[in-house]
This record gives sequence, structure tokens and C-alpha cells, in this order.
Amino acid sequence: MSTKAAYDWRKKKHLMVSGHRFSQTLMYLAKAFIAFANSASLNLMGNICDRGRIFSALFGFRRLMQSSLCIVFVIGINNLLGAPRPSFELYVAADIKDPGGSSRIMPRSADAVCDSFTTARELVRQWRKAGGIGPVEVYVHTGTYYLTETVVLGPEDSGTADAPVVYRAEKPGTVRLIGGTKLTPTQAHWDRGDLLTFRLPPEPVATNGLASESRLGRSRPSFEVFWNGRRLPLARWPNLVGTDRPDDGWAYVEAVPKTATTDRFTVHGLPTGLAVTGAEIRVFSQPEWYDQMVPVAGYDTTTGELHLASPTSYPLVPGTRFYLQNARAALDQPGEWWFDPQTRELLVLAPESSEHGSEIFISRLATMLHLKGVSRVGFSGFVWEGATGDAIRLEDVSDCTFTDNQVALAAGWGIVAKTDGQLLINRNIVRDTGLGGMKLSGGDKTALKPAQTIVRDNELRNFGQLLACYLPALYLDGVGLVVEHNHISHAPHSAVTFTGNNHRILANLIEDVCRETNDAGAIYAGRNWADRGTHIERNVFRNIVGWHFLPSNSVNSQLPPAKRYVPGGLAPAVYLDDMLENSFIRDNVFDDIETTGILLGGGSYHTVIGNFFSHMQTGLLVDAQGSYQTSLDHLRPFLKEGSPYYAAYPEIRDREAHDPLTPSQLGIEDNHFIDVLLPYDIRLLGAQNIFSGNHFAGLSPAVKAVLKQAQIRKPLNSWAEWQAAGFDVDAVLESKLSSKAQKKMDKIINEAGPRKVKTVTP
Repeated sequence: MSTKAAYDWRKKKHLMVSGHRFSQTLMYLAKAFIAFANSASLNLMGNICDRGRIFSALFGFRRLMQSSLCIVFVIGINNLLGAPRPSFELYVAADIKDPGGSSRIMPRSADAVCDSFTTARELVRQWRKAGGIGPVEVYVHTGTYYLTETVVLGPEDSGTADAPVVYRAEKPGTVRLIGGTKLTPTQAHWDRGDLLTFRLPPEPVATNGLASESRLGRSRPSFEVFWNGRRLPLARWPNLVGTDRPDDGWAYVEAVPKTATTDRFTVHGLPTGLAVTGAEIRVFSQPEWYDQMVPVAGYDTTTGELHLASPTSYPLVPGTRFYLQNARAALDQPGEWWFDPQTRELLVLAPESSEHGSEIFISRLATMLHLKGVSRVGFSGFVWEGATGDAIRLEDVSDCTFTDNQVALAAGWGIVAKTDGQLLINRNIVRDTGLGGMKLSGGDKTALKPAQTIVRDNELRNFGQLLACYLPALYLDGVGLVVEHNHISHAPHSAVTFTGNNHRILANLIEDVCRETNDAGAIYAGRNWADRGTHIERNVFRNIVGWHFLPSNSVNSQLPPAKRYVPGGLAPAVYLDDMLENSFIRDNVFDDIETTGILLGGGSYHTVIGNFFSHMQTGLLVDAQGSYQTSLDHLRPFLKEGSPYYAAYPEIRDREAHDPLTPSQLGIEDNHFIDVLLPYDIRLLGAQNIFSGNHFAGLSPAVKAVLKQAQIRKPLNSWAEWQAAGFDVDAVLESKLSSKAQKKMDKIINEAGPRKVKTVTP
């Protein structure tokens, strides 16, 4: 830390004005007492600041109890003087030196200085026990800190309404907290592609933070390797080319046995000398909305048959994509790594030469920050990197904030929050996670009591790097969670998935998701009739393009597998699957969607009002799929007198009496379709639905529908037939949007996404 920074840090803070000659005499006595404590080998521990306020400067903390004694004495003197009890300010820095560069000094306005979060937490506890009741602020100096243990805060670390506890970076984005161990190459110079060898200690290198994620298998090391702030891939075959295309770096199943087994298949071209011990495949078994890692049991070089240690969860077919990883024979491309658990050697092929500099670390901690039972605590401005599991865990917290942080490079989720108390997650960047972005739960589903969690103005991108499917940017579970004004982008599968009731998904910007999967939705939910009442409003969806494997026929079967993966898979912007019911989809903008804007998968009682569908194949798709019995079984526990569900959702009272498989009671009103090839693709529809006040600009409206009346199904394949059946009789056909509608759409677009421009560059 520079001399100027040490002396001028936060110099705008004003010291308390109080005291008289008698109080100053006692202060000098205090100074003498603290100087005496210093004689026991600590650096200067106390410093009396002018005009009546006593500040204790605690250095080194090799004797924490001695430091605590000084805190108690300082507070006691303040009480004797009758002075107001001050706030407590801590300054965390690894190394602070004076102008001569020989000993550490403290910023003038801080009460204490220390070199770790753990020590800071203990000092705050001691200050509280000694009678301190004011606000607490812990400032962390700019730099990189390798955490040796999880930062854990419990109820005893809580603040109060008048005296919150806040941990903050001295300057947002400049304090990096790494949940791992730094590695230093033995050689001073190397070229790109050179083999770097690191000998890791015999004890466990890292805690496995993803032991409960069965889809990850058990073959891969518990840690990951990071180079200059980016995740390096395990040694793999085929190699990544770097095109950023969904079909980059995949191999394809050539043939499968005629039996129904899913634990073997034929493939040629695997690396010479492949040893299967520890090797695994990541595979998208068919259909392409499920991926998993499966250990390899053996490989027959004569027949090319690869044997798996366990069957895949879904069928294997010719063309199924996979790649093999964690094999020494596959270590052949700069940037890859492999760990030998027998010799404890970590091998890394340098992704760049030593001239570019290198910061190499392996993840070690399962979680970097864990708050449990804490209230009135905030964290602001930090960069959290490198957990082996979920980076941040917030459990049973209340009146807490997590603001202006970056959470990156976690193997699991970036943030997991489970609480009924007030929680604000605001203006953070969550990126490059192995699983999802934020996993949120809260509220009482039986009582329909809402959670108090708000997720607002965040940036979430590049998640799902280890597994893709059903690991979204935002997973919502419970009642009444609010996610608004977030920007979600660049992901292989969904942006938001939800279960539960009455969530509010508002004014988010969602783009470039569902990049690698088929039969997925940017917002997705389904299969549960008890899940009702969620609002999806004022969001903007752009560039939603699913990928899919072309079905076998006389033409497609002649194509090599790599050519059969193409854009255009089923990837609606909003996908309410398998008879989900009673959602509100209002005032959203769907633009440049490859296939479908909204898919209602067989459920009833949905409201679709005031949306804009622009430039896509199908605007609204309604089908009749799902399991009636499964949906009803989820709802049965809430079908009893006195249940709040009857008041909130009156339609469920006699739900079993209605035709469960025919979508009905839909309200499709005041929407705008602009250059949509097929505004409606209605696979099955009952008569009690409202289609009214909708506008069609550009292309003439078209429809494909099947109307069910009195058990008779009648196709409606023309616009005239559609209107003759009583639908869209007041439709407005226009060459372009009206100026009023254009202004409304522009307003939705301009207000979607984070409202504060991020200034921190990851």
C-alpha cells in the first residue's frame, strides 16, 4: 500500500468532537496502558486520536486475546468519559507499511487493522462482547487474497437496524478473493504448449463441493485449474477448436448395439494409448435436453466399442454427441490439464508463453462465503473466484444485502440463497460457473406466504460450463420471489426456470440462451398444477436459437453427424410445459426468436396480454401434452377447505370436473404480431377461450388450429375459419405498428435489463 494511501485513506471521515482536560488525562493513561501491552512483542497496538475519541490500532494479531483486551479497555474508557459509543471500523490488508517501509501503520480513520477476514470477524465479535453497539464497517484493501478457509458468519455476527455490519472492498472490483491455492511454475520461462509440472501435496488438495451432483459422475478431480482468470479444460478428445459454436469439440456415436442397452457404443479415432482409468464422457443422450458425465469402463481397439461404467439416463442413438475427458492420452492441446492421483503430479500445457505473465491457481474451498442465521449484514464490491462447489451460500438470513460483487469460476452455482427473510441481491456479475447462476428459494408454499428475496440489476452470463441442462441463470423455488432488471446471456440452456407460486419475473433482458440444446425454453416451468400465479412481464427476449439433430431420413442419414446439428431446435422464449396452468405473460417483447415466442404445453387459465412478437416462425404454440395424473397429484395436498389456494386460485375447486387435457380459459388479448409467419399454432383448444384485440402487422395472419367441441375435433386451417369459430373477430390488420404501439414497445426495450451501467470489467 502506498504511503499516501495509508495516511490519506478515507480522510473525509471526521473525528468525534468531545472531551475536556480531565478526559484527555485519562486518554494519556489509556495510551500508556496500550503501549505497555505492546511491550509483549506486538507491533504498535493502540493509538489515541485527538479530541476525545479513542481508536485502537491492532497489528499482526499474533496474540488475538491481547488485542481483545485493548478493545475492552478502549470501550471502558469511552463509557467512563460519557462519550457516545462510536462505530467500529476495521481495515483488512495483507501488508501496510509506513513511509520508511519498515513497519505497518494504520489508516488514520480506522479503529483496527488486520490481514484476514477471519481475524476481522473475531475482532468484531470481541468488540460487541465488550459493549460496542454501533455500526461496523470492514474495509478490505485492493489486492488478491487466497482464502484458506470459508468465510462463515452466524447469528453472533449479525448487526441491528441501527448498527448494521458491512464488509466492503475499498474500491469495487479491485479486491479478489480466491477460494484456491496459487501455483508457481518451477521454470522461469516457457513457450505456449510447454508442459508445466506441479507436485501437489499428499493430503486432499480440495474439498469436493459437488459430491451431491450425480450427473457429474465421480471420475474427475475435485478441483479445477485456472490461468489468468479463466477456466482451463481437462484433457479431452476431441479438442476444442475455439469457434464458440455449439458443435465445437464434439464426437458422435457411430453405432449402438441392437439391444436396448445404453452402456456401450461404437466410435473410432480415440487417442492412441488411451487408459480408461479415470476417463469419462460427457454425453447428450437423446432427446437433447439432458447431459451427464459417465465414467468409461473400457475400450476395445479392435471393434471400436466404448464401454461405460453405467448406462446413460436416456437412449443412445447414432449421432449422439459426446466428448471424452480426464485421460492422459488426450493431453495434447495448449490450455489442457491432467492430474495423476498416484504421483500427485498436475500437468498443464501452457496456454500462452511466460511473456504474457501467469496467475495459476487450483480451486480448493467448496464454498467461499457462508452466511447462516445472519441478519443486517452486507457484502459489497468483492470479486469471488474459484470454489469447488457453490461460491456463495446464504441461508436463513434476514435484512442482508449482497451488492456490486462479482462471482466467477465456481464449479457449482454462483449464489445459493434459501431464506424467508429480506434479502437483496443487487448489481452483481455472476459469470463462468460450472452449473447455474443463482439458485433461490423461500416462502411458505402451504400458506402462500411470499419470500422477501429480490434479485435486481444483475448480470449473469456464461453459466453451465460443466453441465448445461436445467442449470439456469436463475432457478426459483417457493413463493413470491422477485427477479427484475437482470441481463442474462450466453448460455447453453434456459435463462430462468421456476417452481412454486406467484413469482415475479419482470423487465429482464434475456438473449443468446438455449444455445446448445433442444426442447428448452428461455423461461421454463412445468408438470405441476400446484405451481400457479407467476407473472412474466416487461421482459425482452432476443436471439433465442435452439440446436437440434436432424431426424433420420433418406437425405439426412447421408450427412455426417456434425452436419446434422443445426439451428432451429424447439426453444421458445417462454415454455410452460406439461399442463402447467395459471400464469400471466404480459407486455413482453419477443424479437428474433428462431422458432416460437410462447409455448403453452397443455395447461389452462393462462393470460397472454399486450406482448410483441417480432420476426419468428410461430408466435403462440398451444399443445395438449403432459400427464393429468401427475399434475393432479401435485395439487391434491392443497385441495382442502381453508386452503389459501381456494381464495388465490378459485378455478382449482372443481378442477377435476373440467376436461384436463384440453386447454381452456385462455385469454389471448391485445398482442402485436409483426412479420410472424404463423401467429397461432394451436394443436388443441376448447371453446371457452378468448382471442380478442390482437394486431397483425406486415405478413397476413395465418393459423393452424384444432378446435374441440363436444368431443369432436375440428381443424381450422384458414383465417376465415378461425374467425368464423368466434376467435379474433375484432383483429386489427395493419401494414406496420401504430406509433402508439411502437412507443410502448420501445419503452419496454429501453427499460429492460440492469438500470445501472456496470463499470467493473471482469
